Amino acid sequence: MAFRYINYIVAVLLGLSAIAQINDPDPLFWVLIYAGGALLSILYAFNKIHWIAAGLLAVIAGIWAVTIIPDLTATGFKNIFEEIGMQYVGVEAAREFSGLIIIALWSLVLAAKSKEDKTEH
Repeated sequence: MAFRYINYIVAVLLGLSAIAQINDPDPLFWVLIYAGGALLSILYAFNKIHWIAAGLLAVIAGIWAVTIIPDLTATGFKNIFEEIGMQYVGVEAAREFSGLIIIALWSLVLAAKSKEDKTEH
């Protein structure tokens, strides 16, 4: 039961992240990936998710994160929380990478939990 409420919280956080991406120079894919994570959380909370859907989003977010690795810098991660803008090289890449990793990991958790739920019944 507690995991259901955690899903609501994650859905709200990912939904807010999707809204924040609207101002991004390339908003479409960012809005979709965050909204996809939010939708999966809501679907899990209502027991309407298939583990393959969550696994697919995890793979997509994970592959996307790997494509950002060449742009990562230590300075970017160091300043990820210290500025609102993108003044330091690598801050945008660090934020994008972190967001994708969060989505990938959360989707993996949902995939595992939903597969486990299906095998218990």
